[in-house]
Amino acid sequence: MGENKKVMKKVLSMILAVLTVSVLLAAAVSAAYYKTIPGNLIKDGDFNSADVADYFWMNPDEGPYRGGTCVWQKDGGAGNSGCIRMNGTDNVSSVPALVPRNLVDGVVDGKNVDAKMWPQVVEGKKYVAMIDVFRPVGVDATVQWDTENGLVAYQRAAKNGEWERIVTIWTANASGNCHLRVVNECLDGGIGLKPDQYVLLDNFYFAEYKEGVNYTEMVNEGTPDTGDNAVVISAVVAAAALSGVCVVAGKKKSR
Repeated sequence: MGENKKVMKKVLSMILAVLTVSVLLAAAVSAAYYKTIPGNLIKDGDFNSADVADYFWMNPDEGPYRGGTCVWQKDGGAGNSGCIRMNGTDNVSSVPALVPRNLVDGVVDGKNVDAKMWPQVVEGKKYVAMIDVFRPVGVDATVQWDTENGLVAYQRAAKNGEWERIVTIWTANASGNCHLRVVNECLDGGIGLKPDQYVLLDNFYFAEYKEGVNYTEMVNEGTPDTGDNAVVISAVVAAAALSGVCVVAGKKKSR
């Protein structure tokens, strides 16, 4: 009887271990992130190309407000895509910010073009602008999404340890430049990034607003753990548990 109890304990332990692995697998498979919305008028706003520095102020030789603390990295973004890492600074004379510049001296892809440096709005039209922000746990820096020329009210990141999408929707009351920016607002009571801290930025987006589009839609990183996938996971658990029973029973019988 005592030997049977030992066998059952081993079997139950193996089943529990397999179940734990399957739960972790299911969680990883069903991980989700914010969907990239088509129609972005900010060139390279998805940050998936190293060319992003051609279309955003990111000059390390200039002050923090000119993106001097921002660097591009090929992964780590929403869905592990490319993103921008905004590093902290001990330069208190200016605030770290990321600002788009659609043109570089009037040239895009080596061609002279007739376009504006800044995103443009037309009076009476409705627009949407958004940014994905990741503040690591323990980083309480004030990450603000706004327009420097006051077209819209500012919004600030509120989450830690997960991606957060900040969305602004408004109708333009005048035509002209739209000075979109994401800024570590360390003045006026805000909290600055310390030199050893950072935040990640992804999907810097601006476009005319479209009815019916879900701008905060989430997409799965892999196949959701439902339907056939759930059957596969269950089968793995059952097979592993059964093999555990057979192995333990076989060992007992061979004695």
